[in-house]
Amino acid sequence: MLKNAGPLADASVKKIRFVVFAQGRTGSTLLASLLSSHSEIQCDGEILAERVPHPLGHIESHQDASEKPVYGFKVKIYQLSETQKLVPAEFLRNMVKVGTKIIFLSRRNLLRHALSNYVARANRYHFRIGERVNVKPVHFEPAELLEVMNRRAEHRRKEEAAVVNLDVHRMVYEDDLIDPVAQQRSLNDCFRFIGVPPQPVFTDLIRGVTGLLSSYFSNYSEVAAALKNTQYEHFLSDPAYR
Repeated sequence: MLKNAGPLADASVKKIRFVVFAQGRTGSTLLASLLSSHSEIQCDGEILAERVPHPLGHIESHQDASEKPVYGFKVKIYQLSETQKLVPAEFLRNMVKVGTKIIFLSRRNLLRHALSNYVARANRYHFRIGERVNVKPVHFEPAELLEVMNRRAEHRRKEEAAVVNLDVHRMVYEDDLIDPVAQQRSLNDCFRFIGVPPQPVFTDLIRGVTGLLSSYFSNYSEVAAALKNTQYEHFLSDPAYR
Protein backbone atom coordinates (compact mmCIF):
# COMPACT_ATOMS: atom_id res chain seq x y z
CA MET A 1 0.00 0.00 0.00
CA LEU A 2 1.06 3.57 -0.62
CA LYS A 3 0.90 6.18 2.10
CA ASN A 4 1.40 9.89 1.49
CA ALA A 5 2.72 9.12 -1.97
CA GLY A 6 1.25 12.08 -3.79
CA PRO A 7 -1.31 12.33 -6.60
CA LEU A 8 -0.64 8.85 -7.95
CA ALA A 9 -1.16 7.18 -4.58
CA ASP A 10 -3.95 4.67 -4.24
CA ALA A 11 -4.26 2.32 -1.28
CA SER A 12 -5.57 -0.43 -3.53
CA VAL A 13 -2.67 -0.58 -6.00
CA LYS A 14 1.06 -1.09 -5.94
CA LYS A 15 3.51 1.51 -7.15
CA ILE A 16 3.93 1.91 -10.87
CA ARG A 17 7.14 0.17 -11.94
CA PHE A 18 9.41 0.48 -14.98
CA VAL A 19 12.70 -0.96 -16.23
CA VAL A 20 15.39 0.79 -18.25
CA PHE A 21 16.71 -2.02 -20.45
CA ALA A 22 20.06 -0.97 -21.89
CA GLN A 23 23.72 -1.83 -22.33
CA GLY A 24 26.41 0.08 -20.47
CA ARG A 25 27.56 3.42 -21.95
CA THR A 26 24.31 4.00 -23.82
CA GLY A 27 23.26 6.98 -21.69
CA SER A 28 21.33 4.92 -19.16
CA THR A 29 22.81 6.79 -16.18
CA LEU A 30 21.85 10.08 -17.82
CA LEU A 31 18.35 8.77 -18.50
CA ALA A 32 17.97 7.55 -14.90
CA SER A 33 19.05 10.97 -13.65
CA LEU A 34 16.53 12.75 -15.89
CA LEU A 35 13.75 10.36 -14.88
CA SER A 36 14.56 10.83 -11.20
CA SER A 37 14.31 14.60 -11.57
CA HIS A 38 10.54 14.04 -11.84
CA SER A 39 8.91 14.63 -8.46
CA GLU A 40 7.06 11.30 -8.55
CA ILE A 41 9.83 9.00 -9.86
CA GLN A 42 12.77 7.16 -8.35
CA CYS A 43 14.99 5.37 -10.85
CA ASP A 44 17.64 3.18 -9.24
CA GLY A 45 20.78 1.85 -10.85
CA GLU A 46 21.62 -1.75 -11.67
CA ILE A 47 20.06 -3.57 -8.74
CA LEU A 48 20.56 -6.94 -10.48
CA ALA A 49 24.29 -6.46 -11.10
CA GLU A 50 25.06 -9.02 -8.38
CA ARG A 51 23.59 -12.51 -8.14
CA VAL A 52 20.47 -12.67 -5.92
CA PRO A 53 18.47 -15.81 -5.05
CA HIS A 54 15.08 -14.28 -5.85
CA PRO A 55 15.29 -11.49 -8.46
CA LEU A 56 11.61 -10.55 -8.37
CA GLY A 57 11.59 -10.38 -4.57
CA HIS A 58 14.77 -8.31 -4.72
CA ILE A 59 13.10 -5.88 -7.11
CA GLU A 60 9.99 -5.66 -4.96
CA SER A 61 12.03 -4.95 -1.83
CA HIS A 62 13.70 -2.01 -3.54
CA GLN A 63 10.35 -0.79 -4.79
CA ASP A 64 8.80 -1.05 -1.32
CA ALA A 65 11.69 0.95 0.14
CA SER A 66 11.15 3.81 -2.27
CA GLU A 67 9.30 6.87 -0.99
CA LYS A 68 8.23 7.84 -4.49
CA PRO A 69 4.98 6.58 -6.07
CA VAL A 70 6.75 5.48 -9.27
CA TYR A 71 9.77 3.19 -9.08
CA GLY A 72 12.17 1.94 -11.73
CA PHE A 73 15.65 0.50 -12.16
CA LYS A 74 18.26 -0.22 -14.81
CA VAL A 75 19.21 -3.66 -16.10
CA LYS A 76 21.56 -4.98 -18.77
CA ILE A 77 20.77 -8.04 -20.85
CA TYR A 78 23.95 -9.80 -19.70
CA GLN A 79 23.03 -9.18 -16.07
CA LEU A 80 19.86 -11.16 -16.72
CA SER A 81 21.42 -13.98 -18.75
CA GLU A 82 24.85 -14.32 -17.15
CA THR A 83 24.54 -12.96 -13.61
CA GLN A 84 20.98 -13.96 -12.70
CA LYS A 85 20.86 -17.01 -15.03
CA LEU A 86 17.51 -15.91 -16.43
CA VAL A 87 16.11 -15.99 -19.95
CA PRO A 88 15.86 -12.25 -20.78
CA ALA A 89 12.77 -12.62 -22.96
CA GLU A 90 10.92 -14.53 -20.25
CA PHE A 91 11.98 -12.10 -17.54
CA LEU A 92 10.80 -9.05 -19.50
CA ARG A 93 7.60 -10.76 -20.59
CA ASN A 94 6.77 -11.66 -17.00
CA MET A 95 7.54 -8.13 -15.87
CA VAL A 96 5.15 -6.75 -18.47
CA LYS A 97 2.46 -9.18 -17.29
CA VAL A 98 2.55 -7.62 -13.82
CA GLY A 99 2.28 -4.12 -15.24
CA THR A 100 5.93 -3.12 -15.60
CA LYS A 101 6.81 -0.68 -18.38
CA ILE A 102 9.93 -1.43 -20.43
CA ILE A 103 12.08 1.48 -21.65
CA PHE A 104 14.49 0.12 -24.26
CA LEU A 105 17.50 2.41 -24.66
CA SER A 106 20.18 1.83 -27.28
CA ARG A 107 23.10 3.62 -28.89
CA ARG A 108 23.34 3.69 -32.66
CA ASN A 109 27.03 4.52 -33.13
CA LEU A 110 28.95 1.40 -32.10
CA LEU A 111 32.32 3.10 -32.58
CA ARG A 112 31.42 5.88 -30.16
CA HIS A 113 29.93 3.25 -27.87
CA ALA A 114 33.22 1.35 -27.72
CA LEU A 115 35.22 4.57 -27.35
CA SER A 116 33.03 5.76 -24.48
CA ASN A 117 33.73 2.60 -22.53
CA TYR A 118 37.49 2.84 -23.00
CA VAL A 119 37.61 6.55 -22.21
CA ALA A 120 35.60 5.90 -19.04
CA ARG A 121 38.08 3.25 -17.91
CA ALA A 122 41.07 5.47 -18.66
CA ASN A 123 39.57 8.59 -17.11
CA ARG A 124 36.29 8.42 -15.18
CA TYR A 125 32.79 7.17 -15.89
CA HIS A 126 30.77 10.35 -15.38
CA PHE A 127 31.34 14.09 -15.31
CA ARG A 128 29.17 16.63 -13.53
CA ILE A 129 28.51 20.33 -13.86
CA GLY A 130 31.31 22.36 -12.33
CA GLU A 131 33.91 19.60 -12.66
CA ARG A 132 36.90 19.95 -14.92
CA VAL A 133 36.66 17.73 -18.00
CA ASN A 134 40.13 16.68 -19.04
CA VAL A 135 39.87 13.47 -21.04
CA LYS A 136 43.04 11.63 -22.02
CA PRO A 137 43.09 10.01 -25.49
CA VAL A 138 43.14 6.22 -25.60
CA HIS A 139 45.07 3.76 -27.75
CA PHE A 140 42.76 1.16 -29.25
CA GLU A 141 44.20 -1.80 -31.15
CA PRO A 142 42.07 -2.08 -34.33
CA ALA A 143 41.50 -5.82 -33.96
CA GLU A 144 40.33 -5.36 -30.38
CA LEU A 145 38.13 -2.44 -31.37
CA LEU A 146 36.40 -4.52 -34.05
CA GLU A 147 35.88 -7.32 -31.53
CA VAL A 148 34.27 -4.91 -29.05
CA MET A 149 32.00 -3.43 -31.72
CA ASN A 150 30.98 -6.90 -32.89
CA ARG A 151 30.17 -7.86 -29.30
CA ARG A 152 28.06 -4.74 -28.81
CA ALA A 153 26.21 -5.51 -32.04
CA GLU A 154 25.56 -9.07 -30.84
CA HIS A 155 24.20 -7.78 -27.53
CA ARG A 156 21.89 -5.52 -29.50
CA ARG A 157 20.59 -8.45 -31.54
CA LYS A 158 19.88 -10.35 -28.32
CA GLU A 159 18.13 -7.30 -26.87
CA GLU A 160 15.90 -7.06 -29.92
CA ALA A 161 15.04 -10.75 -29.59
CA ALA A 162 14.22 -10.24 -25.90
CA VAL A 163 11.72 -7.43 -26.55
CA VAL A 164 10.06 -8.83 -29.66
CA ASN A 165 6.25 -8.60 -29.46
CA LEU A 166 6.47 -6.53 -26.26
CA ASP A 167 5.08 -3.02 -25.92
CA VAL A 168 8.31 -1.15 -25.19
CA HIS A 169 9.22 2.52 -25.31
CA ARG A 170 12.27 2.85 -27.54
CA MET A 171 14.87 5.53 -26.99
CA VAL A 172 18.11 6.10 -28.90
CA TYR A 173 20.96 8.00 -27.28
CA GLU A 174 21.82 10.00 -30.38
CA ASP A 175 18.20 11.05 -31.01
CA ASP A 176 16.85 11.46 -27.50
CA LEU A 177 19.63 12.23 -25.03
CA ILE A 178 22.73 13.66 -26.66
CA ASP A 179 21.10 17.05 -27.21
CA PRO A 180 19.86 18.87 -24.07
CA VAL A 181 17.03 20.42 -26.07
CA ALA A 182 15.84 17.01 -27.24
CA GLN A 183 15.98 15.63 -23.71
CA GLN A 184 12.85 17.43 -22.55
CA ARG A 185 10.82 16.39 -25.57
CA SER A 186 12.00 12.79 -25.27
CA LEU A 187 11.41 12.63 -21.53
CA ASN A 188 7.90 14.01 -21.97
CA ASP A 189 7.16 11.04 -24.25
CA CYS A 190 8.78 8.71 -21.74
CA PHE A 191 6.72 10.11 -18.85
CA ARG A 192 3.52 9.58 -20.80
CA PHE A 193 4.52 5.97 -21.49
CA ILE A 194 5.22 5.37 -17.81
CA GLY A 195 1.95 7.02 -16.84
CA VAL A 196 2.94 10.26 -15.13
CA PRO A 197 2.36 13.86 -16.21
CA PRO A 198 5.32 15.55 -17.94
CA GLN A 199 7.51 17.83 -15.85
CA PRO A 200 10.63 19.89 -16.59
CA VAL A 201 13.73 17.71 -16.31
CA PHE A 202 17.24 18.48 -15.15
CA THR A 203 20.52 16.71 -14.47
CA ASP A 204 23.99 17.65 -13.29
CA LEU A 205 25.61 15.11 -15.63
CA ILE A 206 27.53 16.43 -18.64
CA ARG A 207 29.21 14.74 -21.59
CA GLY A 208 32.86 13.91 -21.23
CA VAL A 209 33.50 12.95 -24.87
CA THR A 210 32.49 15.56 -27.42
CA GLY A 211 33.78 16.62 -30.79
CA LEU A 212 36.07 14.86 -33.24
CA LEU A 213 37.07 11.23 -32.83
CA SER A 214 40.67 12.14 -33.60
CA SER A 215 40.78 13.99 -30.27
CA TYR A 216 40.17 10.79 -28.32
CA PHE A 217 42.02 8.09 -30.28
CA SER A 218 45.78 8.45 -29.95
CA ASN A 219 46.05 6.17 -33.02
CA TYR A 220 43.08 7.54 -34.93
CA SER A 221 44.59 7.13 -38.43
CA GLU A 222 45.22 3.45 -37.72
CA VAL A 223 41.65 2.99 -36.44
CA ALA A 224 40.15 4.81 -39.43
CA ALA A 225 42.15 2.66 -41.85
CA ALA A 226 40.98 -0.53 -40.12
CA LEU A 227 37.31 0.48 -40.36
CA LYS A 228 37.48 1.53 -44.01
CA ASN A 229 35.29 -0.64 -46.26
CA THR A 230 33.68 -2.36 -43.27
CA GLN A 231 30.08 -2.18 -42.02
CA TYR A 232 31.31 0.25 -39.38
CA GLU A 233 32.99 2.84 -41.63
CA HIS A 234 30.02 5.23 -41.52
CA PHE A 235 30.45 5.59 -37.74
CA LEU A 236 33.65 7.56 -38.33
CA SER A 237 31.58 10.54 -39.48
CA ASP A 238 28.34 10.92 -37.55
CA PRO A 239 26.52 14.29 -37.61
CA ALA A 240 24.92 13.51 -34.25
CA TYR A 241 28.31 14.07 -32.58
CA ARG A 242 29.53 17.63 -32.91
